[in-house]
Amino acid sequence: MSDYWGEPKKDHELSLMQFMRDVLAEKSIRVESEVVEICGGAGALTVTAVLDAGRKFGFYLHDGPKLRRTGKPLLVALLLPPGVTQASELRQFILSNELEFQSVLAITDADFKDRIERIIASAYEEIYIEKIEDMYLYNLSRAADTLRDRLRRE
Repeated sequence: MSDYWGEPKKDHELSLMQFMRDVLAEKSIRVESEVVEICGGAGALTVTAVLDAGRKFGFYLHDGPKLRRTGKPLLVALLLPPGVTQASELRQFILSNELEFQSVLAITDADFKDRIERIIASAYEEIYIEKIEDMYLYNLSRAADTLRDRLRRE
């Protein structure tokens, strides 16, 4: 989105990771880049990020009211495809390989993968409770707009 009602894009950039930076930094994880997408209407949320914990890796999160009714959000640490250094590039790879990206980019170091996913899941759950849960439970008609306001980069 290059223009949002005539105002510059930078004023309307969205970030979920801005709320996790301190928690992640305590665990020696640095956010390199992220892409946040919010689907219209009920406000399904997709976050793609490139993180660094001594080695760079990708991260993908998908959450929404429908997922919450049937289970938990999809939250997965991923290898970076060759040549990919930015979250936007990782997002394009995921979109091009929707059905198999999880298996193609699977991290084989189970301890590393589990540790990262636990840390991020815990941090995300706090943000979910604070900024998202009320919309998904009670205000689906305006969830997308409200979520965009709450996740504006500060």
